[in-house]
Amino acid sequence: MPHFGLIDENLSEIEKLLLRARLHVRGGKIRIKLNRVSDGIAALYDAMIHAFYWFFLKDDELKPLLCDNHGNYKDEDHLYNILISLGKINRGFNMKTFLKLSEMALNNEVNDYDYKELLKNYNHLMEQLGVIPYDEEKLPKGTPITL
Repeated sequence: MPHFGLIDENLSEIEKLLLRARLHVRGGKIRIKLNRVSDGIAALYDAMIHAFYWFFLKDDELKPLLCDNHGNYKDEDHLYNILISLGKINRGFNMKTFLKLSEMALNNEVNDYDYKELLKNYNHLMEQLGVIPYDEEKLPKGTPITL
């Protein structure tokens, strides 16, 4: 995975979430460019999950909405809809399609996929969440095991 060995354990939990999201965005895009589409989409999915957790936890208004009554994180579609309903982000990302594609990617079933539109909409979502853009120089350097 794009974050193995790259996250400083001295960071706060919230800082780790943002860094992991950014590392997975970077790693996912690299994998897609290398035609490892399933791996790339799986990494982008991981980035999105951690971006949501980070976004909710950094905001005192949103923090209580992150978990259900049992203390488990709500699913991605639910978190996305909360952010839409509160006006924190706007529509334009097809979450249901992305989740289906992510499931296929996790089963290594995505090989030939025109990902340009997906990346455009994904980037817009990640911009709204504040995950991108980021300064590449401030991210830990990738290694062969993380790529």
